Amino acid sequence: NKAALQRTVHAIGNAANRKCVDLYAKLLKNHPKSDPRHRIEHASQLDEGIIANMTRLGIVVSSQPLFIHSEKHWLHKRLGEGRTQWTYPYRSIIDGGVKLAGASDAPIESTDVLHAIQCCVTREGFETGQSITAAEAVRMFTIDAAYAQFEDDVKGSISVGKRADMVILDANPAKVGAENISKINVEKTILGGVTVFSK
Repeated sequence: NKAALQRTVHAIGNAANRKCVDLYAKLLKNHPKSDPRHRIEHASQLDEGIIANMTRLGIVVSSQPLFIHSEKHWLHKRLGEGRTQWTYPYRSIIDGGVKLAGASDAPIESTDVLHAIQCCVTREGFETGQSITAAEAVRMFTIDAAYAQFEDDVKGSISVGKRADMVILDANPAKVGAENISKINVEKTILGGVTVFSK
């Protein structure tokens, strides 16, 4: 606590996320910090109250959209209609003002970011009321992912002085049909201004 380090806790169910948020509230009360960016990994099930508290406390959510791809067939059966409406609730998280970072949870899930972006938009039919736009999904995996790591000043966007880590795609994820985002090809990968892959 005295080191004022960023904390990260893995939580999935709504009870676990409520407990985690309450613990962060206690931590910040006892050890105030101006920009803590404490994180919750997964944050799979939330509700309006939890999201409101996350916003107030500046908590960042790091989520893995491809969990939807893997779990969509059994979530309704196990959780019921009411709870699934708040499962991976990306629309509510973003609209509530919480920073939402994209991640893969590899090797549990694939590192295919374009598939993950597509999943954010289509949700593969699962609770589509929580869908977000392709532009919002790209932001999850760029500037907001960098923000979650306190690295938004050096990466996450194309800006003077940043690392020049980027990919060149053969289509714009925000311009193609949602079902075709995962079919976009990576033409070039650049790390620190150096091309490390070219098709």
